[in-house]
Amino acid sequence: METSRSQPESRSIGASLLKEEDDENAVHDLDGAIHKLEILFSMLGFYHHQSSVHYSIFRSCVFFFITGFALPIGIILYCNYFNHTSSYVEESRIIELEIAVPASQIFLAFTSLFCVSHNLKKYSMWKFLFVDKRYEDLKDLHSQYVEKINNFYQIFLWIVPCIIIKSIHALDLMVFIYRNPWPLASVLLLLSIVSWTYLATVFLAGCGLFCLICNLQIVHFEDYCKLLVTRTDVPLLLDDHIRLCHYLSKISHRFRLHLLLVFFVSLATQCFGLLQTAQNGVVNFTNTGDFFVSSAVQVIGIVLCLMAATKISHRAQNVSSVTSKWHALATCAIRHNVEADSEITRIQSLHSQRQAFVMYLQCNNGGITMYGWVVDRGLIATIVCIELSLLTFIFSGSV
Repeated sequence: METSRSQPESRSIGASLLKEEDDENAVHDLDGAIHKLEILFSMLGFYHHQSSVHYSIFRSCVFFFITGFALPIGIILYCNYFNHTSSYVEESRIIELEIAVPASQIFLAFTSLFCVSHNLKKYSMWKFLFVDKRYEDLKDLHSQYVEKINNFYQIFLWIVPCIIIKSIHALDLMVFIYRNPWPLASVLLLLSIVSWTYLATVFLAGCGLFCLICNLQIVHFEDYCKLLVTRTDVPLLLDDHIRLCHYLSKISHRFRLHLLLVFFVSLATQCFGLLQTAQNGVVNFTNTGDFFVSSAVQVIGIVLCLMAATKISHRAQNVSSVTSKWHALATCAIRHNVEADSEITRIQSLHSQRQAFVMYLQCNNGGITMYGWVVDRGLIATIVCIELSLLTFIFSGSV
């Protein structure tokens, strides 16, 4: 009898030990994933609170000034003032576009660098991603956190085809248009690609971090919808939803300027480029290749931000629908043959709490906002209509 009792006890102890080991491994994997993120952003020039603030800001500014500002401007000045091209090339050049495209790249990269670094200086990467100590007891979420963080690096795969096209365009300019000797052309080509890749990577890193934060919040909202099935404590559910809405408000506040500048600068650059190409008589890969490659990177960043904001806004607005269903099912499940007055009073109290909770969610079903505007499917449809109207106007003027 004693041996038969000891066997289940040993099995339960072994299962608990295995669970604790799995939990520790999950926490360790999450620590490693976030640490890799910190290393990546530090290598790109983003400063954070863990290092010396003044040294980190100085290093970030110097690195960005040399790689992101001095190199492209220096290459443009050298190619314009120390090279001689044919009259046909001079006539087909679009000087305004050659200046506007690098300027927009530098500005967008600086916007990402400043906005993200400003927040990383105030908060740690854990707090900035809203993966704090509150979720220590929810170990099942850690694997989803790690999966979302690992998917973050796939964003940079979009740069690879753009780098290839940029390299072909830069090679065409340095060798065949400006007719530089091969040693000098190789140096200029390498510096041009390094500078362009750095600016594009910094810009997409800022957009990708916003996308990652929204994806992590999607995990929280999906877990919250699961809690509605198992929990009936309305005050506890209300506290959790208020906390999630508070997180969305913080995300909107931290990224609203970044999103607004990305949308307007990208839209202004593309409209300006289309106007210039429409006015120019000759449009080819040589004089517009850099514009189209840079526009592709900007569109990728905008699409990432819009998709992430729309997803989290849709999840936040869907909570009210799930809660209404939960309230209806709970109400219909009540037995109608209850006779005790105390039981009737308790059921009426629970019904009133659920009804008030549903009304609260229906009035607070927002998502990611930019100065009061909710970034949802309606806003995306408005942006698409504006883009199509501008494109139609520009192309109609060029025909």
